[in-house]
Amino acid sequence: MAVRLITHPNLHGISTENYRLIFDNIDEGFYLLEVIFDEQGKAIDVRYLDANPAAIRMSKGDRGGKTLREVGNYEEYWYELYGRVARTGVGERLEAFSGPAGMWVDTYTFKVGEEGNRVALVFQDITERKRREANLAFLADLADEMSRLSSVDEIMKMTGAKIGSYLKVKCCLFVDVDDAHGEVITLINDLFDTTKISEGQLKYQFTMVDINELIEERLQEIRRTTSHQFELRIEKLPMVTADPERIGQVITNLLSNAIKYSPPGSMIGIITEYNKDSIKVSVKDEGYGISDADQKRVFDRFFRGTANNMDTFPGMGLGLYIAAQIMSRHGGEVSLESKLGIGSVFSFTLPINLS
Repeated sequence: MAVRLITHPNLHGISTENYRLIFDNIDEGFYLLEVIFDEQGKAIDVRYLDANPAAIRMSKGDRGGKTLREVGNYEEYWYELYGRVARTGVGERLEAFSGPAGMWVDTYTFKVGEEGNRVALVFQDITERKRREANLAFLADLADEMSRLSSVDEIMKMTGAKIGSYLKVKCCLFVDVDDAHGEVITLINDLFDTTKISEGQLKYQFTMVDINELIEERLQEIRRTTSHQFELRIEKLPMVTADPERIGQVITNLLSNAIKYSPPGSMIGIITEYNKDSIKVSVKDEGYGISDADQKRVFDRFFRGTANNMDTFPGMGLGLYIAAQIMSRHGGEVSLESKLGIGSVFSFTLPINLS
């Protein structure tokens, strides 16, 4: 938005008050800078003259009056960029990692006024986008290597080494092959499914499905792996059009999530409801709960909650993302109700007839 405003032909007709109002309310950060040159014409520093609220927020403080060298040990290419724009008057766009700021930024720098050495910087934080891109590239590489291996032992060794290297830890091992076997298979399936979803190649086979029966089957499989107690409150449901393997995957993901984030031996409830045109399945736990901030992103790919050290639990933040994508393909949705310290209820709805 900011770059479009900057290059708009009618920009110079905007009053100073309205100009300020616009830039104070855009989501992108905006800095007015003065480039400092040495006697040889080399840009040696940059002074911060003005900033909008977004820039102050993303930079974690007001830099007014300070120089770039005073606020951090920034890479030399920033000084070269600002100096070049101030000398030539030609705006430049740059996508780069800013070390002192600790984030990836997408920037546009342009000269302000015909005289002097002032430039303006418009930027946005793209760290999350870069993280997703890196994760997807990692998954694609990992899935490709997995497809070349034939034994679980080979897959476990390769996966441990790859994940350990990617997460920058010295050791990443599955200590007990028997105990880890199920987790490895789940991880492998999640990695493959996520790659297929991103490429639009996850396959579905729709048929008539008894959801209550599917719940019983998945619950029977998962009971053997946990000390948790289960309470079923099941209504009589009509048959629905769905892919039983994919819906079973959603049920397993929600049950596994409830088990992972609630105390051993606690109660997990499974409730089914019939609402005329759709059915609803809910999984209720007595776990740690999810903060309001995390609830907004809990179905995002690779997202790991941070409250109650949730990011220390095993997993890559793919299960709920996959569940949401599967439900979207079925014309349904996944939802969440949660309170910290009380527990969470994850639900999905399915239309009776898939159009």
